[in-house]
Amino acid sequence: MSEEKNATVDLPLFPFSFSHFCFYIFIFSPPSILSGLQALIFSSATQTKLSVLVTGGALPSSSIDNFRDGMSFTASGSVSSYADLSWHTVGSLAYPRYMHCAATAMLPSKKEIVLVFGGRDSNGNIVSETEAYDLVTDSWVPRMSMPDPRYGMSCTVVDGYWIYFIGGVNGSGSASSTVLLYNALDDEWVDSGTPPMDSSDYPRLGH
Repeated sequence: MSEEKNATVDLPLFPFSFSHFCFYIFIFSPPSILSGLQALIFSSATQTKLSVLVTGGALPSSSIDNFRDGMSFTASGSVSSYADLSWHTVGSLAYPRYMHCAATAMLPSKKEIVLVFGGRDSNGNIVSETEAYDLVTDSWVPRMSMPDPRYGMSCTVVDGYWIYFIGGVNGSGSASSTVLLYNALDDEWVDSGTPPMDSSDYPRLGH
């Protein structure tokens, strides 16, 4: 088995990723689109057939302009849905988080599942718990936790319900080179069969 290679990361971090900074659209968007929406940072958004869900995020302790001065963040569990040209508040996450990943899986039955993975809590700890949104009960239910919890990673859905996780920062505070794979159909983490990123594909975060 290949050895994971880590790159040390200086914290705090400021990843310029659309999913983590989706709420910064309020700077450029007309007020009508953002009416009633709370401005958070490090949120993660995912699209379903009928809406866009914006999950979690954080409230900074001071102006974001001073983020490198050791500012703290309060994690949010709020979830907003944009549908029918307006925002709606839906069930909150059981584990407030920011700098996480949200993804929508499509099962063979054509049922959609919205999931959130990883991230950090208000104390800066990595959240290992995975949650799935139940449209019927408007609540989040537990799923299999991440075997290698991280934050600041990217995730992408392949063939409906296979979700790959690349990069991010692990519990040791290092950028991870490993690739994780989650099977949303069977709720299990499996071997991705993908070798760790080598020296030509540097470990990364906030991408």
